[in-house]
Amino acid sequence: MKLSLIIPNYNNEEYLRECLDSVINQTYRPYEVIIVDDCSTDNSRKIIKEYEKKYDFIKSIFNKENLWVAETRDIGIRNARGDYITTLDSDDYFYNEKKLEKEVELLKKYKKKYNKEIIPYSNTVRVDLEGNPVKNEFNKKNAPEGKILFTFLTLNKPRPRDFIFKKKDYVEVGGFDTSLDLYEDNDLKIKLSIKREFFYSGVKGVAYRQHDNGIASAHYKKHIKNLRMLFKKYSPNLPLFKRFLANIRFYHRLIMKTLYNKTKHTKLFSLYKKIKNKIFKKDDFLNEKE
Repeated sequence: MKLSLIIPNYNNEEYLRECLDSVINQTYRPYEVIIVDDCSTDNSRKIIKEYEKKYDFIKSIFNKENLWVAETRDIGIRNARGDYITTLDSDDYFYNEKKLEKEVELLKKYKKKYNKEIIPYSNTVRVDLEGNPVKNEFNKKNAPEGKILFTFLTLNKPRPRDFIFKKKDYVEVGGFDTSLDLYEDNDLKIKLSIKREFFYSGVKGVAYRQHDNGIASAHYKKHIKNLRMLFKKYSPNLPLFKRFLANIRFYHRLIMKTLYNKTKHTKLFSLYKKIKNKIFKKDDFLNEKE
């Protein structure tokens, strides 16, 4: 199999070397690495050219105009020669040198044993700006597997990121919706989860760097608007009973998010969390596995 790794970049010279070095140090080296630079104004271009000259499997594409991350990723994927794709943002890095190896092993296992195409993913380690670990997203108990459309739609449990998927599947589901300015990555995950099952490798994969100016900086009303749009668009793909449960979970999450943003750090929100934890102490009936 040929695996293409797509790295979108915009003004991340501070983190770009760490990102690329983590790729080079992987025990399973991608067939090609495509860095798509979105008109950076820092020294990113110089660094990209340096690595491209040193490593023949690294290739660059430089956008002629600023297109933002979804379209930048899409350009890389459309130009990829590999039959499988994975992604990595240029301010993130591979936490474990066996991240790709373990995911490829899982992919091959299901293909050989069950004659089934899957989407393998690994743990996401949240790190601060200096790269210090803050939180592990997954463990054996909370890692969703199988048909996980429910997880993506309802924000139930953490969502996988930077997984391996077939380029053919990407094209067939319509790729990134570049008209979205928020949750375009979730939109793609949802579309892929309708088509394929996800499985967890069990290893730490991507170090996801937290920024104050990232997705969390958008106004909560914009988050809610986009989440509702995705839920209404794709929830009909769930079986009837699952759809009913998804509505309960999803709108509970929206209420919680709204209340948190309106009463942040207040006793009222603390009280609500206590009540919520009692109600949803055991939500096995909302598990996404089928």
